[in-house]
Amino acid sequence: MIDSIISWLLNAGFISILVALADEKRGYQIEEHQLLAFFLVFIIPTIMEIVSETLVGKPFVWWMLGV
Repeated sequence: MIDSIISWLLNAGFISILVALADEKRGYQIEEHQLLAFFLVFIIPTIMEIVSETLVGKPFVWWMLGV
């Protein structure tokens, strides 16, 4: 359970950084579109964790790193 939480936090943090970099470079102004930001930063990592746990039996980040 703790592994899944840590994996989700790392995954959400990485996606947040990617969204912030894309927003900075392209000027999408994600901060004005809160529903889109919520989807990108909360829903996508959650879906990734659920699918990874279901198909592989490991948290997503651990699976991607091969741990």
